[in-house]
Amino acid sequence: LSAACGEEGGDPAKHRFGGEGEVARARKGARTTGRLSIFDYSSPEDRMQLLYFAWLRTKIGVAQETIDPPAGTDTVGALLDWLQSRGGGYAEALADRSVVRVAVNQEYVKDDHPVRAGDEVALFPPVTGG
Repeated sequence: LSAACGEEGGDPAKHRFGGEGEVARARKGARTTGRLSIFDYSSPEDRMQLLYFAWLRTKIGVAQETIDPPAGTDTVGALLDWLQSRGGGYAEALADRSVVRVAVNQEYVKDDHPVRAGDEVALFPPVTGG
């Protein structure tokens, strides 16, 4: 089989599945949400990581997701608008923004804070201390 793959001692699985890099990228890039593609070969720096906590996680139905928001989604407010427009649990969870807090790269921010590919955006309810 190695000879059929065109190299001596080659790994048949590498050739059967399109090469080791292709398989590794496909496994790492498998998507559960976002655009139409099942696989995404972009690096994590090209995408936005969203984290949902407490009742937001319950209503939205996932704890985290990696997304490619549409062009023009360059602030927290625009990101929340886009998420809400996805409908379902997103619309329900984001219906009252006064009870949603946002952190970008682990810092609390307001709606006018910029967001871009590579950011980690966390959504959670207000936190109280005692």
